[in-house]
Amino acid sequence: MVDGWLQRQGLERNIVARANSYRAALQLLEGTDFMLVLPRRIQTLLGNEPWISVFELPPDLPGFSLDMLWSAQADRDEASGWLREQVVKVCAERGLL
Repeated sequence: MVDGWLQRQGLERNIVARANSYRAALQLLEGTDFMLVLPRRIQTLLGNEPWISVFELPPDLPGFSLDMLWSAQADRDEASGWLREQVVKVCAERGLL
């Protein structure tokens, strides 16, 4: 998503590090001139450090969606169905749907 948008602007990312969580990514930023693009809800939860500067993204950057996918076998499994219901319930309670 971001790479395609940047390419249309004649730009490209220079990825210098990868992290397995937003918290770990934020920790990599301190003391550098690196930047991180993350959802506002994550920034609100984790990005309260005084050394973090927050900027709005360009308005023409496209949005995205997240989907749950599962196999036909998992569709018939009662425990898997319960777990999917819990994920949807928590996401709805937090305004993520």
